[in-house]
Amino acid sequence: SNDELKTAIISAYLCNYDLIKIMGNNLVDSSPDIRKSLHELASVEIIEQSQKKIIARCFLDTNNIAIKALIRRLDIMARSMLNDAKDSILSENLTEYAYQKETDVTRLSFLIIRLLRKALVEPELASALKIRPTDILEDYRLVALLEDIADQAKRVCKYLKKEIKNKEALDKLFKEIIEHYESALKSYYTQDKTLAWQVVNNRKVLMDKCKEFLEKNLEPTNVSINEKMRKLVSFNASIGILTIDK
Repeated sequence: SNDELKTAIISAYLCNYDLIKIMGNNLVDSSPDIRKSLHELASVEIIEQSQKKIIARCFLDTNNIAIKALIRRLDIMARSMLNDAKDSILSENLTEYAYQKETDVTRLSFLIIRLLRKALVEPELASALKIRPTDILEDYRLVALLEDIADQAKRVCKYLKKEIKNKEALDKLFKEIIEHYESALKSYYTQDKTLAWQVVNNRKVLMDKCKEFLEKNLEPTNVSINEKMRKLVSFNASIGILTIDK
């Protein structure tokens, strides 16, 4: 199926295959989906195509990439999607905009994971990228959390398409969740363990506020949004724990 083929293409990319070959008796019908999957991967270009095969190559120069800079870009994207969700509460819904950004988040996440996996098995690359084995594991976890946060922000946008009660209270609560996220990332970048502990301890405070909001505004849409906000708070706290454990 096309889904299985897409999974195989992504797997080959993440396993650091520079040449990806797709073979079949007739790829004409599948070609649009195959090309879309390949074009969604950073630095991958199709170099040959016929009815029975499509060949793509990854032209990534791993020696001229700063992983920390890529992670900061991913953070900026996730932060932007959180703000899209907040802006959708009181003003125009930005669901389509958030879905477009999610494609960029996934593309960048795959690129970083590919680099981290390559550095894990190639010490000379890890040395060139100036990352230690422990850094690789921590960065891998952080990338997964940032991708999860962006995904939840997108889902909040989607649910905000429906009419909800007490938008002003929701807007105020979501602002606190964004501030929680910003503190989590600040603690990670600056290695401020005191701030990281505050982020972890604020998890319960925000969870209680989410519970209180839902009790006062109980309706199906708010139940769904509340679930996503609670996940965001948990992911933020997990970033704080990453900092503490460094």
